[in-house]
Amino acid sequence: MIMKKPITKDGFKKLQDRLQILETVNLPRIIDAISKARALGDLSENAEYKAAKEEQAKINSEIRNIRLKINNSRVLAPKPSDSIMFGAEATLVDLSNSIEFVYKFVGDYESDYESGKISISSLLGKAAVGKKAGEKFIFSAPAGTKEFQVLTIKYSKN
Repeated sequence: MIMKKPITKDGFKKLQDRLQILETVNLPRIIDAISKARALGDLSENAEYKAAKEEQAKINSEIRNIRLKINNSRVLAPKPSDSIMFGAEATLVDLSNSIEFVYKFVGDYESDYESGKISISSLLGKAAVGKKAGEKFIFSAPAGTKEFQVLTIKYSKN
């Protein structure tokens, strides 16, 4: 049996919204482009047709990927705690340079480092989960070891 991966309500909705756009906007648009390119004649030297078919393959691949994520997800509501757990938003400080970071700890399918969403199964996520405000922890990354301190922890409903 496949273990379902945790995802927030917002993360699940974003997957569903993206799937809807792909299926109702992008895929019909590319099917129409394929039809028009096919009408131009000889397909062996038809760049528009080849480009449209490649785009269709990308869209279909993304649709399959999102459906797989949706089927293998379990929406979890964050359970407020005094420690970092799934759904927590925590402010951490890198003790080597005093730079503060705010991260939301989420599931694998919605992690996005650029927007501050860290998977609870990532190296940083595993090191931080269970830590309380004021606690220090060591994070071993491929680039080296860093020491962090948890400054604040909060939970929202999403």
